[in-house]
Amino acid sequence: MEGRDLKGIHFAMEFLHKNTKSLLDSGLQDGNYISAKGKKVVVIGGGDTGTDCIGTALRHECTNLVNLELLPEPPATRANNNPWPQVRIQVLLLFLFFLFVTECLNFCLSVVQQM
Repeated sequence: MEGRDLKGIHFAMEFLHKNTKSLLDSGLQDGNYISAKGKKVVVIGGGDTGTDCIGTALRHECTNLVNLELLPEPPATRANNNPWPQVRIQVLLLFLFFLFVTECLNFCLSVVQQM
């Protein structure tokens, strides 16, 4: 994908794995993670992975966070015949990105417009 190599664009699993490993290894003291502290963050996509990226970015104390999602908001409550929360599988978002907006906002918006 054009622009994928721009500074500040990270796949969700890269962001989450590095954060978890650093947290377990050193309590984030080793600096071997992608920090969202003081950044404007855009998370493209949802589901469990997107939610994990959002929670982690907020714990890092990002300054602003936007979540771009294609599907409508899920129901506020669970159906009686559904013991688990609704899980939305989004094939288009297998390449879920975690984006730092410092250098990438224009790229992010162009990707969303093309979807």
